[in-house]
Amino acid sequence: MKKLLTASTAALAIAVALSSSVMAETAAQGDYVLSTQSAGGPLFASIFGAPSAMTPPARTAFVSVSGANPRDGVQGNGWDYDMSYGYGFGNPFTAVGGMISLDITGTQPYADAGSFSLAFSRAVAITQNSVTFVGVSGSGLGAWAPSGVSAAKPAAAAMVSQYLTLGPSGYPVTWTVGYGERSNYVGSTGLKDDGAFWGVGVGATSFMSLSVSGTENQVNAGANLAVPGLDGLSLAVGRYDLADKTDRQQDAFTISYSMKLGAK
Repeated sequence: MKKLLTASTAALAIAVALSSSVMAETAAQGDYVLSTQSAGGPLFASIFGAPSAMTPPARTAFVSVSGANPRDGVQGNGWDYDMSYGYGFGNPFTAVGGMISLDITGTQPYADAGSFSLAFSRAVAITQNSVTFVGVSGSGLGAWAPSGVSAAKPAAAAMVSQYLTLGPSGYPVTWTVGYGERSNYVGSTGLKDDGAFWGVGVGATSFMSLSVSGTENQVNAGANLAVPGLDGLSLAVGRYDLADKTDRQQDAFTISYSMKLGAK
């Protein structure tokens, strides 16, 4: 699947929000939990359609299934599916956090195409109501594909993300801005060029975050959902290129499950 702007699977797998007090208590052990409380319970903020500078907590493993329709944004191509398996390591508060993932982009037959992704993050500013991260990532690493099919090309990106709470009730908001290789479509040609990307998400309820994101020539919108009563399970749904300015509009979803491995 070559989505217009690949969302960070790790950010979806980990319900993203903010609580400086909780973060400060556990960051040294790498078990940080970013959450905020309101009268209705915990809220979270995350972004559909744009990568985050934050990596999962150490020893967090995740698996996700993604789908987009139509394939490559070309009408008539039908659904396209991916799978990712990932693992978080390190600690962005005391040193550097990291994530590695195996991305399966060929599912018929399974795993006939794929690549690896690697990301690193560092918390650079922490206040009573915000934490700011910087991050770098590489995708399409060690790619493979069947004979006659082009394998994914390596692409690097750098970004800044912030998680903050607003108002006396601690309303969660997150934003990200960055620049990446082949992150922007060139008009309606189907070709990609280097460029900027961005995203903003707000916690709407105790289980839903709404967001908008985009590149230099398109805007996306979607919702991220934490499944009530099922810790670690989350869902993202949305549309890439709302105005179809690149002639590559897609509807997409991602289902993710994450869990902590080993002793705390």
